[in-house]
Amino acid sequence: MTADVLIVGAGPTGLAAALELARLGTRPRIIDRLPQPTPFSRAIGVNPRTLELLSPLGLDKVLLSAGHVLPRLNLRTPDRLVATVDFTRLHHQFNHLLALAQSDTERLLTERLAQEGIDVERGVELLSFTQDATGVTASLRNGDRESDVRSAYMLGADGSHSPVRTGLGIAMPGRTYEQPWSLADIRGEWPFERAAVQLIAQPGRAFLAFPFGVDLLRVVSSKGNVLEQLPPGTQVQEVVWHSEFKISARLADTYGRGRVYLAGDAAHLHSPVGARGMNLGIEDGILFARKLASGQLDTYRSDRRAVASHVVRLTEVQTRLVTTAVPLLRGVRDRMLPLALSLPPVRDVILREVSGLRSVRQGA
Repeated sequence: MTADVLIVGAGPTGLAAALELARLGTRPRIIDRLPQPTPFSRAIGVNPRTLELLSPLGLDKVLLSAGHVLPRLNLRTPDRLVATVDFTRLHHQFNHLLALAQSDTERLLTERLAQEGIDVERGVELLSFTQDATGVTASLRNGDRESDVRSAYMLGADGSHSPVRTGLGIAMPGRTYEQPWSLADIRGEWPFERAAVQLIAQPGRAFLAFPFGVDLLRVVSSKGNVLEQLPPGTQVQEVVWHSEFKISARLADTYGRGRVYLAGDAAHLHSPVGARGMNLGIEDGILFARKLASGQLDTYRSDRRAVASHVVRLTEVQTRLVTTAVPLLRGVRDRMLPLALSLPPVRDVILREVSGLRSVRQGA
């Protein structure tokens, strides 16, 4: 069986790539080793850049109708509001963030892909692959059956432990932090407005909260036991999901070799501060498709790696700033950010950075 592009991994990155390939006239085949999509919310923030990239497919309207619009991000300390990043000041058609569970994002992208006559082949595992000057031959396993598929190109959108990246022998240097982070989706009463993301910086740790759905709240802490760190006035009626995890700051040495390419978590990892992970992966997938269609695929690896390198470095700085225990750094942060946001040129840079609209070489 042949395909123009074999996509390994049916998360947001792989789904976005498949949709854009189909829109531009290239027939993809998309597989995932998991028999069912994850039911967990995982990534929660959809930024303006992602909505912009999905708009030619009409998916901007679909996601907006399903999500929770967040026009502001508030930086707080435990006792006061330090600064507000007001996305309505952004000169863009999508001047807000959107809170939508990753499980819902994946479902909506999958449904749209099915409208194109393309189904995600679940329970299909990549065993191995080889490539030559004209294409890629991949060995797949579906239950007890093994088969080979030939494609012109292959895209590894198969996550942080990417078998595609491993098969290419590409290193992903960086570090994994020892301190566990924690998150929970809760239902209940919340002491702050539901029209804003809250980032509460405390000495040595950070606490983030994203309202989403009708009455849900995603809370994240840079330390364990997030449910023990909820702000005063929070009343929990139900814990829908909770988890602990470790964050990494890693970047693949290259975004592929030959006719095999990498995208999303297979190529870059960083902390959830800034909510760029899923969004950056979707951007990878869509721009892979656009570069293939325009005959510029040879620039994909360098362009996308430059963008990811910038995001990983910036996210490292942001994470350190909001989790620092050093009084001098906390004082400088709490004084300089309001000043920066009061200066229109600086404010515009901050808004576009947080929105995903300003990167080192967007690669479009």
